[in-house]
Amino acid sequence: MPEFAAERTWHPSEKLRYRADRTIELKLKIAITPEFERWLLSWGDAVEVVKPLGLRDRVEATQAHRCQPLLKKIENRHQGSTPAYRIMCLASAGIWTGVEWDGSHVLFIG
Repeated sequence: MPEFAAERTWHPSEKLRYRADRTIELKLKIAITPEFERWLLSWGDAVEVVKPLGLRDRVEATQAHRCQPLLKKIENRHQGSTPAYRIMCLASAGIWTGVEWDGSHVLFIG
């Protein structure tokens, strides 16, 4: 995914930096509009907003909200009580990522 994001210019203000962990950091000076937030969310868990904090919190909350129905289904299909669990996968960049579920809250790992 980092390679795809780096293949084009997203905004004239962008500053792109390749990081040691094989991810990219993209800095933009842009108005935060509903359309921009939807664009960020379209990247799913491949995007992490660092700043501004309000935007980061909204994106994380939306991602968590979208995961909850699936995590509840997994919990309900498990035989017996499942008070908490963790699902991990190895992403294409060789980075482990996943989610933790405590029965009511989602925590993204990675």
